Amino acid sequence: MRPHLPTRHPWRALAAAAAVLTGLGAAAPAAVAADDDPAGGYAWPAIGALDLGDPSQENMVRSVTEYVTEGSVLSVDDTTTDGAETVVTLSSDILFDPSESALSKAARAKVADLVQDVPEGATVSVDGHTDSVDSDAFNQKLSERRAKAVAGAVKAARGDLRLEVHGYGESRLEASETGDAQAVADARAQNRRVELRYGG
Repeated sequence: MRPHLPTRHPWRALAAAAAVLTGLGAAAPAAVAADDDPAGGYAWPAIGALDLGDPSQENMVRSVTEYVTEGSVLSVDDTTTDGAETVVTLSSDILFDPSESALSKAARAKVADLVQDVPEGATVSVDGHTDSVDSDAFNQKLSERRAKAVAGAVKAARGDLRLEVHGYGESRLEASETGDAQAVADARAQNRRVELRYGG
């Protein structure tokens, strides 16, 4: 009998689907053992253990996709304009593990893909930002390391670009970290970012 995700435990699908982000730097959850579930149940495997091309696991894969709520997985980037500048905002939560600055191979590839349309020889500002958690000094250094990591990926992909690298720590918050717990969490996630800025 094929295992099926019980509707009373949709969080398992969220945990398994979060492992899809592993290649971009997020940590993969371990398989959830039945003993870890106080209500008992199926030992849910990590997404990496599934063969997505195996028809016999079709129900398993469908369970993961059906129970992931919209918006649960953040986009890696968001492109906007600021006057004459194009601004590509990269989510630090997707690119980096918490308090870390190393980019995975998949994250570097994503950054490389994002700068393919930058005009040849353009100057690109690579700006690292954090939330207000931790000390000013820690956040400043973290933002600098993350900006340098992203700049390295940009340089490797587009050696023709001129890079200006900055770390701003928590000095330029995009959103106010006030309100209820959810509002604060959302604001902090928005503030943890690396921005690529360039003119047309």
